[in-house]
Amino acid sequence: MNLYLENLINEIENDFDCGMKVFINKTNFKIISLPNFDDSFFEENEAWNEQVNELNRDGESYVEINIWDSSFSYEIMKSFAENVCENPLKNKLLKALDKKKPFQEFKYVINFENENRQKWFEYKKMKQKNYVERELNQLTR
Repeated sequence: MNLYLENLINEIENDFDCGMKVFINKTNFKIISLPNFDDSFFEENEAWNEQVNELNRDGESYVEINIWDSSFSYEIMKSFAENVCENPLKNKLLKALDKKKPFQEFKYVINFENENRQKWFEYKKMKQKNYVERELNQLTR
């Protein structure tokens, strides 16, 4: 993979991980990332005017890249627990995923695992980057 594509994938993955919407120019691959203004966490303000104006002006040149959904995130957590972790952590994480708030419970367990916490972040990042790469491949066909 060339360095430009790798940097593009990293940028998109990081923006997705922050809850941003990502648009990519179909010809020059310029990225515009915006907060999801539908999310009550973000407010529309002047800081985003330049990007919003460019999308309004040149919208037909851009396509939104689909962010992963919660089921994809759940599968990453489950896969990590099943394939990367040893017992008893594996059992703790799988039990956490079976509880009422699986994301919160998984995070609670993994945050107390100093050695495996970093492995989790690396694993999650790798899976998310793979997702972004697949999405980009579909757009460039």
